[in-house]
Amino acid sequence: MKYRKINSTGIEVSEVSLGCWTIGGKSWDNGRSTGYADVNKKDAIEALLFARELGVNHFDTADSYGFGNSERLLGGAFENINDVYISTKIGNNGGTSEHPYKSMHIRHQCEQSLENLKREFVDIYYFHHPYFGNNDMYLDEAVETMCKLKKEGKIRYIGLSAYSDGDFERLCPVIKPDIIQAEGNMAQARFIKKGGTAERVGLKAAVTSPLIMGILTGRYAAEKPPYFLNGDHRKEDPRFSKEFLVLTEKRLEKIKQRFGGSNEELTRTAISYVLSFDSVCCVMPGFRNKKQILTNVSASDMKLTAEDIEYIEKVFSEEI
Repeated sequence: MKYRKINSTGIEVSEVSLGCWTIGGKSWDNGRSTGYADVNKKDAIEALLFARELGVNHFDTADSYGFGNSERLLGGAFENINDVYISTKIGNNGGTSEHPYKSMHIRHQCEQSLENLKREFVDIYYFHHPYFGNNDMYLDEAVETMCKLKKEGKIRYIGLSAYSDGDFERLCPVIKPDIIQAEGNMAQARFIKKGGTAERVGLKAAVTSPLIMGILTGRYAAEKPPYFLNGDHRKEDPRFSKEFLVLTEKRLEKIKQRFGGSNEELTRTAISYVLSFDSVCCVMPGFRNKKQILTNVSASDMKLTAEDIEYIEKVFSEEI
């Protein structure tokens, strides 16, 4: 496993780290599905420990992933283990607060996350999304609270997760995060490419959704689109529509011609593509079991050439 430094923090994380939304289980927000299908707790903990054995030292979660269930699984797996970095987030679980970024709510959720994780501090504490109320009315309060938590030793570093160039460019000068978190994959790499958002704001990115929830592994067939239960956010995601899956299948056929057609080969190619960018400090695919861990981690040993990257970008940019 190779490791990369997170900006000026001094922390070196495994370039293949793990996103833990997938092990949180089902959840809802105002009736909208926001989780994943029910997880097998035993499989999840075994996978987490197996990942550590393979050199993974960075795990990313959030208070809203399964209403704390993902955090509790991490806490159960890594209690009294101090050689892993854990990041979690605040902002999507509002509880009874007027807004998730009110000071008292941030403090409450931070303490709850520490209890769930069975840790004395959070390595990276992210603002989970860029909505700080109308006209950013809660922004200054939220930033002040996060800085106090950092000074108190409750958190080590502050992160920002967002979904548009404008959000990052608006908020980074105010929040001054140590790291950003953004989506990046073969179909959408604008945040992490040369000249992209990460480079413009001068920060390394922890990258989510490198496999687009498994779609880039060839796992899902357009002729038989998957069915997801209530509570699983994929049920409402347009990328699981027949139209998107048809388009992706055509593109993956061309990827298979150069890199191999198995799920494992497609997974390694997709993760290696993201890791090819200098602005990326780590990529964080999801997982459900040890087999997926092994495939994800193996991408650290794969090196794409400049010609490989050019080929992938041509496939995903051309009209089909």
